[in-house]
Amino acid sequence: MEKLTDVNSAAYERLFVGNRSNNNDLVDDGDPEQKGSRLTPVKEVLRRIRWDGTLLQNDFTVQYYDRVEESIDEATFDAPNNSVSGNEDLFVFAIPEHRIVSVKYKQQIVWDKDQRVDRVFGSMKGNGETIDVVIENYADWKKEKDEQDHINRQRQAE
Repeated sequence: MEKLTDVNSAAYERLFVGNRSNNNDLVDDGDPEQKGSRLTPVKEVLRRIRWDGTLLQNDFTVQYYDRVEESIDEATFDAPNNSVSGNEDLFVFAIPEHRIVSVKYKQQIVWDKDQRVDRVFGSMKGNGETIDVVIENYADWKKEKDEQDHINRQRQAE
């Protein structure tokens, strides 16, 4: 188990990083036979967040379709399951996978079913960018987003 929390171990790399030596495999050229041309299933993304010791679960939220309210709702990753019957302790694992729309790290979307974005494992339109890179660059992304939001508010005020 200790090897899984050591980011420099081969076990960690095999499970959570994949093959970094050839990131060209992760780019989608439209060839369905090419590795990385499929979106990583949300189940794998949730598992990674749950079991990767380098990721803080409370930094993640899941957006899902609530069929009763007929709306997109958001739940923190570590929210307890108080409403869906079954054995799952965490709400995000009790939600049917097909209803999960996206996963966010803080405010940045890292997995999106409709947009075909995966920045957790780097498949599809994640273009090889993994969650480690997202976390490392989050402060810069947030600063850019805040600046853009400020510009948009100024334009609307005019």
